[in-house]
Amino acid sequence: MENKERPIGVFDSGIGGLTVLEKLIKYLPNEHYLYIGDLKNSPYGEKTKEQIIEFTKNIMDYFVSKGVKMVVVACNTASSFIEEIQNDYDIPIVTVMDAAIKSVDKQKNILLAATKSAINAGVYVEKIKKANNEANVIGVACRDIVPAIENEYLKENEKQILVDKYIKNFRNKDIDLLILGCTHYPILRDEFQKAIGEDVNVFDPSENVAKIVYEYLKENVLLRDYIGEVDLIVTKDKEKFEKNMKKLFPKIKEIV
Repeated sequence: MENKERPIGVFDSGIGGLTVLEKLIKYLPNEHYLYIGDLKNSPYGEKTKEQIIEFTKNIMDYFVSKGVKMVVVACNTASSFIEEIQNDYDIPIVTVMDAAIKSVDKQKNILLAATKSAINAGVYVEKIKKANNEANVIGVACRDIVPAIENEYLKENEKQILVDKYIKNFRNKDIDLLILGCTHYPILRDEFQKAIGEDVNVFDPSENVAKIVYEYLKENVLLRDYIGEVDLIVTKDKEKFEKNMKKLFPKIKEIV
């Protein structure tokens, strides 16, 4: 298979990574995507570092067996530990975390909404501070949001209540930037914006991911020339996943 025809591997612990896949399809519609939603081990945010590394290695090994030309880690929790195994693979890897760091410029007060494991790992905060040493970074672990989205627990009138529980306390704390540090969170972007206030920039890193991938493929003459496709692999509860996808990401559902 010619290099440019090889697929791009994209993975997340569940449906959240489709926020990234949606942007990839928007900017690179000709590419062939191989998406893995690891519902069997979801949510990653409540797992140990060792478990997350094991899950990530298993997925990376699968992608290698399929001859992917690039891997997009569409999971902030897995991004926190990817450096532990990155040197084991001769494949370019783009993470949502690195894409988020590119949004950090001169903001003084940054609120990072992420999973428990991502916050506890400290890598995210460390990288933000390295990019902007004047930043005051506050991490908040929004523990219940991923399970609620994956299991469709939330009724329409409960969405704001759930997000408010984690975010509303920071509404009048002079926050300059709120980073959605989990790919599930953009699904509730409006609720995050309302909780933190309209004057605060709520940042979804997924668009930056797509731009980074595009720039790399273009520079290395790896852009695919034909109409794209998406292969979907779900490690558990595929019917539930596809039902959720149909509701939240109908455009992706149409091409899977």
